Amino acid sequence: MKKNLIFIGMPAVGKSTVGIVVAKRLGMNFIDADLLIQEQEKKLLREIIADVGQDGFLKIENQVNAELETENSVISPGGSVIYCRDAMRHYKEIGTIVYLQASYQTIKKRIHNPKKRGVVLRKGQSFRDLYNERVPYFEKYADITVCEDGCRIEDTIENVLNAVAEYRKQQKKQKKKRFRKNYSTKYRKSTKHPGKRTGRYTAAKKTETKKAETKKAEVKKT
Repeated sequence: MKKNLIFIGMPAVGKSTVGIVVAKRLGMNFIDADLLIQEQEKKLLREIIADVGQDGFLKIENQVNAELETENSVISPGGSVIYCRDAMRHYKEIGTIVYLQASYQTIKKRIHNPKKRGVVLRKGQSFRDLYNERVPYFEKYADITVCEDGCRIEDTIENVLNAVAEYRKQQKKQKKKRFRKNYSTKYRKSTKHPGKRTGRYTAAKKTETKKAETKKAEVKKT
């Protein structure tokens, strides 16, 4: 089973805040991928973007996230990681992706000034445009979606823990079903070979048994 949890979502949904508490509650490590980027580049995120531009930053973000190897960890990447194809493919392979979903109205209440928050917008792009652009990506990659609308941070944390527990429970059930199906298929296939011992009689064994019974009956008659 995939042991890592990766949180995605818009700025201000609490990927780091929720992630740290969830990691503590589940006995997992916590990794902030943005801090890994800053550590590698020896610069703050805004300085990196100022130097190489948004496209250049996405290349760095893709590389750092795609090369992250960890187990039993809660990972909080930046909101723009969903544009990084290699990174998201890697995260789907090593973990379960949790989408912290919130309506635009909820996000807007939490972020009064996107630029001060460090949100990078393209020329002519509004924060609403960015929200509408990212939502389909979040929905595409999510294994679990937890809605935050009308919830306190404590509620969101509990909802995430419950959703993760239920998801893992269902994954275990599906794994058992696949195992049973594969085992049953192999068992049925093995019965096609007369030389193997199985729980079912083959046609060849049935014929031999009938011959033996016939001989016994003939001997008794004589």
